[in-house]
Amino acid sequence: AAGGAAAALAPLLEETETLRARVDELQRLVGRGAPPAALRAAIDQRLLNLTESLTRHHLAVDAVAVPDEVQRAARRELSRQIEAMCERVDGISLQVRAGAGE
Repeated sequence: AAGGAAAALAPLLEETETLRARVDELQRLVGRGAPPAALRAAIDQRLLNLTESLTRHHLAVDAVAVPDEVQRAARRELSRQIEAMCERVDGISLQVRAGAGE
């Protein structure tokens, strides 16, 4: 049964890394200062899409049944990583809004 949970978590770990790369990319883009007005709408859309992807991913992680404490700990750590990414996206969003004078 533990192997089944590990197998269920494996693609979620991979997706977590993909989402982390997207957050990193967006943070680099916005980290150079307030984005130009022409890019703001595109960045806002990427922020929204990323927030939705993180939420769906978090729900998928929470839905994985884990039979033992080792797997539960792995799932908890994955949830913590996703929550940290959500906080980063919120920070990026605030930075973009501040640059827009909102």
